[in-house]
Amino acid sequence: MRIFCQIPHPTGNTISAYIKNAIWINKVLEDKGHKVDIFYSNTQERINPSVKYDLLVSHYGSAFFRPHKKLKALFFNNNSPYIWIANEYDVVPNSFFNNQLKERPSYILANYDFINKFKSVKNKVTKNLNLILFNEFQTVKEKKYDHIYFGTHRPDRKKYHGIYLKKNIYLSCKNKNSIEFKKDGSTSPLIKELDISRGDLSLFRFSLYIEDVSTHTRFNNLSNRFYENIGSNVVTLFDINCLSNIKKAGLIGYEPFIVSCNEDLNNYSADNYEELMSLQMKWKIDAINQTLNLEKDIVLFFENACESNKDSQ
Repeated sequence: MRIFCQIPHPTGNTISAYIKNAIWINKVLEDKGHKVDIFYSNTQERINPSVKYDLLVSHYGSAFFRPHKKLKALFFNNNSPYIWIANEYDVVPNSFFNNQLKERPSYILANYDFINKFKSVKNKVTKNLNLILFNEFQTVKEKKYDHIYFGTHRPDRKKYHGIYLKKNIYLSCKNKNSIEFKKDGSTSPLIKELDISRGDLSLFRFSLYIEDVSTHTRFNNLSNRFYENIGSNVVTLFDINCLSNIKKAGLIGYEPFIVSCNEDLNNYSADNYEELMSLQMKWKIDAINQTLNLEKDIVLFFENACESNKDSQ
């Protein structure tokens, strides 16, 4: 197969999960002998509209994306299937790619259950794309601290920020997000954004996991934070409202790791870290095996999309 792939371009020094996912997926496909031509949103002028592709792919593009005339010409000159890939339930393709979903044979590969989204697209597949960022060989340092919550500020978690983020748990986020956390009622000691590749996360024993309120009633695979935790030998403590997704994700033996208020965090310390980490090690082994299966599933998904189009012609 020859595949066209459009990816959002990095902003500053930040490489989004979409870009990391795209790089991983493209490498998996190329390792199986398929050719992938990659164009970032700021390199569209390099597109050759006359090239014929078996598949046209884009990873989540923001509403501010502006398709170059060469991109429009490429899609016009190719009647190939279109694949849109997303790892967040609350995103939608911009108008250009949304039209492609409606106008040609299309597929969506996503990290969540679709429920009532994208009814016009018949070929929707849910896969655990967050496994892509799991690193079983993560840098691990000696433990120094007990509890941490890390990540971006999400308004749909506001009620939980006020419940959990007190003085006994560190908060790691970007400076611009710290104000929003304080507005939600956080009194947690603030530390700089973690460099997980350098082992910053592994300095902690326990990591609090909360999810968006809207996720409680729709399945979304466990987030990158879960896989970053187990890759860094950090015990994940789940807010009780995550139970539905925990069960659907297939986690076994999660019961000792459920909390419902800030005071519950005090039950987890250096005294029981080793015992609890040993219980979660089976999740790390499962993640390793699931990642291998995901590679196979991704290749099969792309190959089937290509073959289905040939069969219909």
